[in-house]
Amino acid sequence: MILFANWRSLEIIPWSSRPLLIASLSIIKFTFITISVKVLGKGKKERVVFFSDRALEYLERYLDGRREGPVILSVRAPHQGLKKNAIENIIRKIAERAGINKRVFPHLLRHTLVTRALNKGMPLPTLCDIMGHCSTDTTKIYAKNSQGKLKYEYDLYAAS
Repeated sequence: MILFANWRSLEIIPWSSRPLLIASLSIIKFTFITISVKVLGKGKKERVVFFSDRALEYLERYLDGRREGPVILSVRAPHQGLKKNAIENIIRKIAERAGINKRVFPHLLRHTLVTRALNKGMPLPTLCDIMGHCSTDTTKIYAKNSQGKLKYEYDLYAAS
C-alpha cells in the first residue's frame, strides 16, 4: 500500500510481494485482525503476506474508512488503482529524495528483505515460505551476507 509517494509508505508495502501483485491488491482481501493479506503469487500460488503493527496503523489512516476497491490509489483524479509502472516510479523517486545514488526498484527491496531477515537470524525455510518460493535454493539467491554476519559466523564456528 503506497501513501501517495510518501516516504513512510515504504513501511506499509508488503515487500515480500512483487509490484504487479501489490498493484492488484484489493481492500477486501485484508485481514486486519491477523495483520495479513492473502495474495495470489507467481504461478498462481496462494500465500499469506504479513505486515507490522505500525504498517497497520498507517494503512488504517490511509484507507480512512474505505472498505472496498484497490488499496493503492493514484493522487490524480479519478483516483484509480496504481499500475506496476507507477509503483516503480514512486520507489525510484523516494530513493532519489533519500539521496540513494544507485538504481532502486521494487525487486531490490525483496532482496533487501531476504538479506536483512537472514542476517537477523530468520530460518531459511521460514523465509522461503514468506517469500512464496518453492525451494530454499531460490531464496538463497536473494541473500547477501553482511561482513558483520560473516565475521560473527567465522568466529563462532571456525576460529580457534
